[in-house]
Amino acid sequence: MSETTLAEDARRLAAIARAKRESETDSQEQRRLQAQIDKLSTELTRLRKGLEIHRRLAEIGAPVDDLSDLSAAPREVRDQINRTGRPKWQYINARVSRLERVNGELALADSRAWTSWAFGQISNLATTLIPRLGAERRSAEARVQSLERSAGKAPSLAAIDEFQVIWRRVRDDLADVESAGVNAVLNRFVQGRIRLFDLSEDELELLRADETLRSQLYLSLS
Repeated sequence: MSETTLAEDARRLAAIARAKRESETDSQEQRRLQAQIDKLSTELTRLRKGLEIHRRLAEIGAPVDDLSDLSAAPREVRDQINRTGRPKWQYINARVSRLERVNGELALADSRAWTSWAFGQISNLATTLIPRLGAERRSAEARVQSLERSAGKAPSLAAIDEFQVIWRRVRDDLADVESAGVNAVLNRFVQGRIRLFDLSEDELELLRADETLRSQLYLSLS
Protein backbone atom coordinates (compact mmCIF):
# COMPACT_ATOMS: atom_id res chain seq x y z
CA MET A 1 0.00 0.00 0.00
CA SER A 2 1.45 3.38 -1.05
CA GLU A 3 2.01 6.30 1.26
CA THR A 4 -0.54 8.24 -0.81
CA THR A 5 -3.20 5.62 -0.16
CA LEU A 6 -2.39 5.58 3.56
CA ALA A 7 -2.64 9.38 3.70
CA GLU A 8 -5.99 9.34 1.93
CA ASP A 9 -7.30 6.67 4.30
CA ALA A 10 -6.12 8.69 7.26
CA ARG A 11 -7.81 11.83 5.99
CA ARG A 12 -10.99 9.90 5.31
CA LEU A 13 -10.99 8.36 8.78
CA ALA A 14 -10.29 11.75 10.34
CA ALA A 15 -13.22 13.25 8.40
CA ILE A 16 -15.50 10.42 9.54
CA ALA A 17 -14.41 10.88 13.14
CA ARG A 18 -14.93 14.65 12.91
CA ALA A 19 -18.39 14.20 11.39
CA LYS A 20 -19.28 11.73 14.13
CA ARG A 21 -18.14 14.14 16.84
CA GLU A 22 -20.09 16.96 15.24
CA SER A 23 -23.13 14.70 14.95
CA GLU A 24 -22.87 13.71 18.60
CA THR A 25 -22.45 17.35 19.62
CA ASP A 26 -25.47 18.33 17.55
CA SER A 27 -27.51 15.48 19.04
CA GLN A 28 -26.61 16.63 22.54
CA GLU A 29 -27.56 20.19 21.60
CA GLN A 30 -30.90 18.98 20.24
CA ARG A 31 -31.61 16.92 23.37
CA ARG A 32 -30.81 19.85 25.62
CA LEU A 33 -32.87 22.18 23.46
CA GLN A 34 -35.83 19.78 23.52
CA ALA A 35 -35.60 19.51 27.30
CA GLN A 36 -35.76 23.29 27.63
CA ILE A 37 -38.64 23.51 25.16
CA ASP A 38 -40.54 20.96 27.27
CA LYS A 39 -39.92 23.08 30.39
CA LEU A 40 -41.02 26.18 28.53
CA SER A 41 -44.24 24.43 27.50
CA THR A 42 -44.90 23.47 31.12
CA GLU A 43 -44.39 27.05 32.32
CA LEU A 44 -46.62 28.41 29.55
CA THR A 45 -49.39 26.05 30.65
CA ARG A 46 -48.88 27.24 34.22
CA LEU A 47 -49.07 30.85 33.03
CA ARG A 48 -52.32 30.21 31.16
CA LYS A 49 -53.93 28.74 34.28
CA GLY A 50 -52.59 31.59 36.38
CA LEU A 51 -54.08 34.16 34.04
CA GLU A 52 -57.46 32.42 34.14
CA ILE A 53 -57.44 32.63 37.94
CA HIS A 54 -56.26 36.26 37.82
CA ARG A 55 -59.14 37.22 35.52
CA ARG A 56 -61.69 35.41 37.70
CA LEU A 57 -60.39 37.18 40.80
CA ALA A 58 -60.72 40.51 39.02
CA GLU A 59 -64.31 39.62 38.03
CA ILE A 60 -65.38 38.96 41.63
CA GLY A 61 -63.77 42.16 42.88
CA ALA A 62 -60.60 40.85 44.52
CA PRO A 63 -57.85 43.52 44.74
CA VAL A 64 -55.55 42.02 42.10
CA ASP A 65 -52.60 43.94 40.66
CA ASP A 66 -52.59 45.16 37.07
CA LEU A 67 -50.74 42.77 34.75
CA SER A 68 -47.53 43.81 33.06
CA ASP A 69 -47.13 43.49 29.29
CA LEU A 70 -46.84 39.75 28.65
CA SER A 71 -46.49 40.04 24.88
CA ALA A 72 -42.88 41.31 24.97
CA ALA A 73 -41.24 37.96 25.85
CA PRO A 74 -42.91 35.88 23.05
CA ARG A 75 -42.12 38.65 20.58
CA GLU A 76 -38.48 38.60 21.67
CA VAL A 77 -38.26 34.82 21.09
CA ARG A 78 -39.82 35.11 17.62
CA ASP A 79 -37.39 37.88 16.67
CA GLN A 80 -34.45 35.81 17.89
CA ILE A 81 -35.52 32.80 15.82
CA ASN A 82 -36.03 34.99 12.74
CA ARG A 83 -32.51 36.39 13.14
CA THR A 84 -30.52 33.27 14.01
CA GLY A 85 -32.71 30.27 13.19
CA ARG A 86 -32.80 27.46 15.74
CA PRO A 87 -32.00 29.01 19.16
CA LYS A 88 -29.39 27.62 21.52
CA TRP A 89 -30.64 25.65 24.50
CA GLN A 90 -29.05 28.22 26.80
CA TYR A 91 -31.25 30.94 25.28
CA ILE A 92 -34.44 28.95 25.91
CA ASN A 93 -33.23 28.10 29.41
CA ALA A 94 -32.98 31.81 30.19
CA ARG A 95 -36.54 32.32 28.95
CA VAL A 96 -37.73 29.43 31.13
CA SER A 97 -36.11 30.97 34.21
CA ARG A 98 -37.75 34.31 33.49
CA LEU A 99 -41.17 32.70 33.02
CA GLU A 100 -40.79 30.71 36.25
CA ARG A 101 -40.18 33.99 38.07
CA VAL A 102 -43.21 35.64 36.44
CA ASN A 103 -45.45 32.69 37.33
CA GLY A 104 -44.23 32.66 40.93
CA GLU A 105 -44.80 36.39 41.39
CA LEU A 106 -48.27 36.21 39.81
CA ALA A 107 -49.31 33.26 42.00
CA LEU A 108 -48.07 34.97 45.17
CA ALA A 109 -49.78 38.29 44.41
CA ASP A 110 -53.07 36.63 43.48
CA SER A 111 -53.01 34.44 46.61
CA ARG A 112 -52.67 37.55 48.75
CA ALA A 113 -55.50 39.27 46.87
CA TRP A 114 -57.71 36.19 47.25
CA THR A 115 -57.06 35.85 50.98
CA SER A 116 -57.79 39.54 51.58
CA TRP A 117 -61.04 39.43 49.58
CA ALA A 118 -62.27 36.07 50.91
CA PHE A 119 -61.77 36.92 54.59
CA GLY A 120 -63.44 40.26 53.91
CA GLN A 121 -66.47 38.41 52.54
CA ILE A 122 -66.56 36.15 55.59
CA SER A 123 -66.47 39.16 57.92
CA ASN A 124 -69.57 40.50 56.14
CA LEU A 125 -71.60 37.49 57.23
CA ALA A 126 -73.84 37.97 60.26
CA THR A 127 -72.22 35.02 62.05
CA THR A 128 -73.54 36.19 65.43
CA LEU A 129 -76.92 34.87 64.29
CA ILE A 130 -75.65 31.30 63.83
CA PRO A 131 -76.73 30.20 67.34
CA ARG A 132 -80.33 31.00 66.36
CA LEU A 133 -80.31 28.47 63.53
CA GLY A 134 -81.25 25.64 65.86
CA ALA A 135 -80.75 22.26 64.19
CA GLU A 136 -78.90 23.90 61.29
CA ARG A 137 -76.36 25.54 63.56
CA ARG A 138 -73.66 22.87 63.18
CA SER A 139 -74.02 22.83 59.40
CA ALA A 140 -73.67 26.60 59.24
CA GLU A 141 -70.61 26.52 61.48
CA ALA A 142 -69.05 23.84 59.26
CA ARG A 143 -69.71 25.96 56.16
CA VAL A 144 -68.06 29.00 57.74
CA GLN A 145 -65.04 26.88 58.67
CA SER A 146 -64.89 25.63 55.08
CA LEU A 147 -64.90 29.24 53.86
CA GLU A 148 -62.06 30.10 56.22
CA ARG A 149 -59.97 27.14 55.05
CA SER A 150 -60.52 28.06 51.42
CA ALA A 151 -59.60 31.69 52.10
CA GLY A 152 -56.27 30.59 53.57
CA LYS A 153 -55.21 28.52 50.55
CA ALA A 154 -53.97 29.43 47.08
CA PRO A 155 -57.01 30.01 44.84
CA SER A 156 -58.14 27.83 41.96
CA LEU A 157 -61.09 28.31 39.62
CA ALA A 158 -62.98 25.49 41.36
CA ALA A 159 -62.19 26.86 44.83
CA ILE A 160 -63.38 30.35 43.88
CA ASP A 161 -66.68 29.03 42.53
CA GLU A 162 -67.22 26.75 45.54
CA PHE A 163 -66.47 29.58 47.97
CA GLN A 164 -69.10 31.79 46.36
CA VAL A 165 -71.74 29.04 46.44
CA ILE A 166 -71.12 28.26 50.12
CA TRP A 167 -70.92 31.95 51.06
CA ARG A 168 -74.30 32.69 49.44
CA ARG A 169 -75.85 29.69 51.22
CA VAL A 170 -74.65 30.94 54.63
CA ARG A 171 -75.67 34.52 53.85
CA ASP A 172 -79.18 33.51 52.83
CA ASP A 173 -79.64 31.23 55.85
CA LEU A 174 -78.59 33.98 58.22
CA ALA A 175 -80.73 36.55 56.40
CA ASP A 176 -83.76 34.30 56.91
CA VAL A 177 -82.96 34.03 60.62
CA GLU A 178 -82.50 37.76 60.95
CA SER A 179 -85.76 38.50 59.14
CA ALA A 180 -87.66 35.93 61.17
CA GLY A 181 -86.17 37.31 64.37
CA VAL A 182 -87.25 40.87 63.58
CA ASN A 183 -90.75 39.78 62.66
CA ALA A 184 -91.05 37.72 65.86
CA VAL A 185 -90.14 40.78 67.93
CA LEU A 186 -92.46 43.10 65.98
CA ASN A 187 -95.37 40.68 66.47
CA ARG A 188 -95.12 41.35 70.20
CA PHE A 189 -95.74 45.06 69.74
CA VAL A 190 -99.26 46.24 70.72
CA GLN A 191 -100.41 49.22 68.68
CA GLY A 192 -96.81 49.92 67.77
CA ARG A 193 -95.61 49.89 71.38
CA ILE A 194 -93.69 47.55 73.68
CA ARG A 195 -92.09 47.99 77.09
CA LEU A 196 -88.31 48.26 77.02
CA PHE A 197 -88.26 45.84 79.93
CA ASP A 198 -89.82 43.18 77.70
CA LEU A 199 -86.98 43.34 75.16
CA SER A 200 -83.72 41.49 75.62
CA GLU A 201 -80.42 43.08 74.68
CA ASP A 202 -80.20 40.83 71.62
CA GLU A 203 -83.72 41.71 70.51
CA LEU A 204 -83.08 45.42 70.95
CA GLU A 205 -79.88 45.17 68.93
CA LEU A 206 -81.75 43.17 66.28
CA LEU A 207 -84.27 46.00 65.86
CA ARG A 208 -81.59 48.67 65.82
CA ALA A 209 -79.62 46.80 63.13
CA ASP A 210 -82.60 46.64 60.75
CA GLU A 211 -82.21 49.58 58.36
CA THR A 212 -85.91 49.59 57.47
CA LEU A 213 -86.86 50.26 61.11
CA ARG A 214 -84.27 52.85 62.10
CA SER A 215 -86.46 55.83 61.28
CA GLN A 216 -89.48 54.27 63.03
CA LEU A 217 -88.07 53.35 66.42
CA TYR A 218 -88.58 55.81 69.31
CA LEU A 219 -88.14 55.65 73.05
CA SER A 220 -90.89 57.36 75.02
CA LEU A 221 -92.20 57.53 78.58
CA SER A 222 -95.88 57.12 79.47
